Amino acid sequence: MRKMLESGQSTQPVIDLMREEERAEERKRIEGMKLGGLITTVVGVGLLAFLYYFPPTRRLFLLGLIPLLVGLVLALYGYLAAPRAGEPHP
Repeated sequence: MRKMLESGQSTQPVIDLMREEERAEERKRIEGMKLGGLITTVVGVGLLAFLYYFPPTRRLFLLGLIPLLVGLVLALYGYLAAPRAGEPHP
């Protein structure tokens, strides 16, 4: 990019490259949010099952709802509400 700017050529290719890098970073962030949400959801389900079937903590199984719900919110945001590449942020 620097060489293109210093050579005195049109700045449009540099601007296009910068925009593409921004879109790639945004896609990476959204994909990370989706993956994190799915992993946290699975941890919540596992914790629910483990605490439910482990007799001394049977009533504490509802603690598994905390990571389960956090994971669902992250995943749903990543899949449904997150701005797509090229869309303006709210």
